[in-house]
Amino acid sequence: MKLREFDTRACAEILSELILEEGEIVYSLQWDSGGPAAGAGYEVVYKFRDSYWTHSDYEGLSGPYDSLDEALSDAFKTVTSATERIRCSELSSEEIVELLEPYVLECTKRIVINGEAWVVTPEGRFMKKSIPRNRRSKVIKIYE
Repeated sequence: MKLREFDTRACAEILSELILEEGEIVYSLQWDSGGPAAGAGYEVVYKFRDSYWTHSDYEGLSGPYDSLDEALSDAFKTVTSATERIRCSELSSEEIVELLEPYVLECTKRIVINGEAWVVTPEGRFMKKSIPRNRRSKVIKIYE
């Protein structure tokens, strides 16, 4: 029985290495609380051989999932004061915003989604920003 347990662990480690090294990152959420130690990190969804796998600092690797939607748990969709950047190769920034849930925001929060500037209000509104040459931003559209 010990040999079988060892083989299972070894197979899981090999699969994890393959996914992390050869899988395509299709979704990532970067956060930074500004605190020491575990104050920053990434939540990532990999696509590997037509399946999706999630990797987070707290839960490690999990999956497989049949779709990106299935893989996106709350950890990947919650916007907090620590959220800085979200990137997804399979969804537009507008599609991502439709999935996101603000969590206890005390003030307006700026985040970058697919390279575009967005603002989230404490009331949960997402506003896409346009930054013209004079560097003053203006609201393009509000999402609730």
